[in-house]
Amino acid sequence: MRSRSPQTILRRTCHRLVENDFFTTDFVLQPNATGYFVPLTAAGKNSHILGHLRLPVEQCDPPTPFHRAWRESRLLYQNRHSVDSETYSGTATDYTAFGWNSLAVVPILHGGAVWALLVVTSEAYDYFDNTLLAALARTAKLLGFGLDELALKNRIEAEREEQSWRADHDPLTSLSNRRGYLRALPDLLQHNREVDRLLAVGMMDLDDFKIVNDTHGHAAGDEVLQCVAERLLAALRQGDLVARFGGDEFALALVDLHSIEDLEGVLLRVEEALRTPVLLSNGHSVLIGASLGITSHPFDEAPDEILLRHADQALYASKAHKRDRPRFYALYDGID
Repeated sequence: MRSRSPQTILRRTCHRLVENDFFTTDFVLQPNATGYFVPLTAAGKNSHILGHLRLPVEQCDPPTPFHRAWRESRLLYQNRHSVDSETYSGTATDYTAFGWNSLAVVPILHGGAVWALLVVTSEAYDYFDNTLLAALARTAKLLGFGLDELALKNRIEAEREEQSWRADHDPLTSLSNRRGYLRALPDLLQHNREVDRLLAVGMMDLDDFKIVNDTHGHAAGDEVLQCVAERLLAALRQGDLVARFGGDEFALALVDLHSIEDLEGVLLRVEEALRTPVLLSNGHSVLIGASLGITSHPFDEAPDEILLRHADQALYASKAHKRDRPRFYALYDGID
């Protein structure tokens, strides 16, 4: 029950049930997409040939124990006696060909419904009595509890991972948010120290973005932000980081730069990516400009958040000269 997957729970259970030849063969059946019962796992004698069992999920005439157990959600068994037994007359499958002289089928309930069938068999005649059947019923019940518990744990873990992801990411663009950016920045700085490269920290916002919202509505503004996020990701390199801090404000971290010329090459790609008009779903297109402030480590040896502040200062310098600047970005020069 401490297993990490349903398959492991079922496999280990089946192997335990055939230990010491207590049962001849046991397996777990579940309907597949094509309408047949198929074994999820099996153990014991002849378990490797269970694929030859062709059991359609639709009702057989006469019904087999598998169909009745599935349909009626109850334990069923058949004991074959040493002399001819009426319990086997008319059944569609010759179980004795597999060496099964006694057979029990126990529904496994998972999520409040029949999920699979636990099948146990024996070469012995007249093998199943009330005590053994009660033990098998408890086993199937424990399996159901184990599967429910595992599903609950997996769901909680998935929700925890989802909440953790949401805490570090912007829901509109799926980029990192401020928290995620600040959590990643120290590791990026440490990496660049180790490889003796430059790391550029940038703050960027969109020029005249308010006009888009006022003219076309906030839904169009969201489309623009999503498009900008996609273009930034496409323009940057593997290992670079882009985040949305809110509104039309984005942050960049450009790693493994050999020189300022490398930095200028990356920023040129960013500028070209943003230069193309954005086609909105309402049929209109808008041209989006941007202003960017950049500082680079280790030329700027400030702590993490101060690097962002310096990049923000450079951003304001870029925006102040928006009408006559030679390029869309400004480099931090240490002036307060």
